[in-house]
Amino acid sequence: LTKLMLQFPRGTMLKRLCRAVLCKSMSYVRLRRFIQSEFTDRKTLLGKGSHQMGLKDWRELETGKTLQLDVAKRSYQQFDLAKVEAAVEIILSSKCVEHKVWESKEVKMGQNDRVLLPLLHKVLEPKDIWRVYQAQISSENQVSKSSFYKILRLLTAEENYGLSSSESPLHTQLYEPMRNLLRMVVGHVRAEALEGYLQYLDTMVLFLR
Repeated sequence: LTKLMLQFPRGTMLKRLCRAVLCKSMSYVRLRRFIQSEFTDRKTLLGKGSHQMGLKDWRELETGKTLQLDVAKRSYQQFDLAKVEAAVEIILSSKCVEHKVWESKEVKMGQNDRVLLPLLHKVLEPKDIWRVYQAQISSENQVSKSSFYKILRLLTAEENYGLSSSESPLHTQLYEPMRNLLRMVVGHVRAEALEGYLQYLDTMVLFLR
């Protein structure tokens, strides 16, 4: 029984059952000495706390209760919302990224929640965007460097077409030509008529896509 207890993985029901029976039948000192003499290759010995937990499990079994496995606690990283918002504002500035019109990316928000966001292309290297952030935000109001890069990756992640974004058929045959047309429209059409032309372009892209 002792051999089984030592072999079963920590936290498993079988290990706890074996331990409960052994701890009920033998005192802590006697069980520890037995393990030391019979299992000399074992580096880990039964601790006093483990013996007490074994006795507790036995008492629960005596009353007819069922042992419950411990659920591993999850670790969550906490953020200061104001600091995160400041980091996002810097990342979304035109000096750091450009909006790829009509293209989007899918971001996983939870186990079953996903949201589509506009596709953003970095116009600076990540290290340079970090320097811009450091220059504009005081040190006491900054997120850590690792957290900043996590936010940057989330906001600027590109769609996976199987090819790189610049090589995908949608990019070369639709998005880039239409973006060139968009720049021409914005540069030459009067402001009062611009909204209608932009709607026409959106309709064309949706149809061709």
